[in-house]
Amino acid sequence: MPSALIKKIAIHKFRGFKKTKLSELRRVNLIGGPNNIGKTVLLEALLLNCAPTTQNVSLLKRLRGFDTEYDKEFPEYTWDNFFYNQQKPEPITIVCTYDDDREITLSIHCEESKADFESSHEPDNVTDLISVSNFETTLKSTLHFNYLIDGKNYPVLALISHAKGITGNTFKAYNITKVSYMPPSYQRTNASLAKEYGKAEKKNQADLVLKALQIMDSSIEEIKTAVVGGIHLEVKRQKGHFMPLSLFGDAMKKAINIVLNLINNNSAVLLIDEIENGIHHTVQEAFWEFLFKLATEFEVQIFATSHSAEMIQAFDKVCLMSAHFGAYFELRRNPRTDNIVGTIHEPDVLDYELKHKKVYRGE
Repeated sequence: MPSALIKKIAIHKFRGFKKTKLSELRRVNLIGGPNNIGKTVLLEALLLNCAPTTQNVSLLKRLRGFDTEYDKEFPEYTWDNFFYNQQKPEPITIVCTYDDDREITLSIHCEESKADFESSHEPDNVTDLISVSNFETTLKSTLHFNYLIDGKNYPVLALISHAKGITGNTFKAYNITKVSYMPPSYQRTNASLAKEYGKAEKKNQADLVLKALQIMDSSIEEIKTAVVGGIHLEVKRQKGHFMPLSLFGDAMKKAINIVLNLINNNSAVLLIDEIENGIHHTVQEAFWEFLFKLATEFEVQIFATSHSAEMIQAFDKVCLMSAHFGAYFELRRNPRTDNIVGTIHEPDVLDYELKHKKVYRGE
């Protein structure tokens, strides 16, 4: 049975989103718009709705450059930047609607009081965001994550900021959708890449990784795992020698990262911020065509963002050949309501706008 796709997302009071909705989402979705319009925030909202975990909240704080020492000194301000205009009294809601008619609502609210947990719940200590502490400390600020599904409320996660750090408490998880997030600075270690490549080999899918590399550089003819000097990947050009992947450009590593995420995470959601980074314009169309193929084969739903006109043009060319599988969405701000609006541009419409130099990136 094919995996369900997210068809709509509605975001209320999260970061810069006051009230925003995107509909008619497809298998492959590209998000464009001007700087500071909320492209990254949209991916963050999807990440939290699919997987509201301590690790993901830690990741989002770290990517935004927030100082954990400041959190200890002023715990009451730890969660401000998750809320629209930093107004914590107003809860956040992120609603994803699937094509099988499921509707998953994530509610996030903050309270400035000590939390009371059952003794059966053990604090998380799985990321560098968290400091182990005792619960006798005066707790200043608690961030609660709850799912609303079929009219029932399910507590998922509580994060408590206090003078000794942040303590996480995870309740019974409600498994909805697997999700992977690739921020612009995303880099796997050499060992991690080699391990993921090993998984692809066991699935007899290593040829797809090689194909991704050949799109970036047609002279590549082989890839293998090496162990001397630490486990890593090596690639070989025609008439050349095997060389560590780390000696090649960012495009090679990014292509492998994306493809391994698709191969090794069937029926998942893949979030890619600034997908154009490192990908030369001459190979972007072929790369999109390959991603469309893999997303369909492995039933992965892709959400990517881009500033690049060339990347959007390449995406549109591929969309025209598979109109029902991909769509481009423009984020822009409504000057009357100050809401961020997400508008779908169907492939034929976007093609017309590109050819006639119309507005399509929130200009």
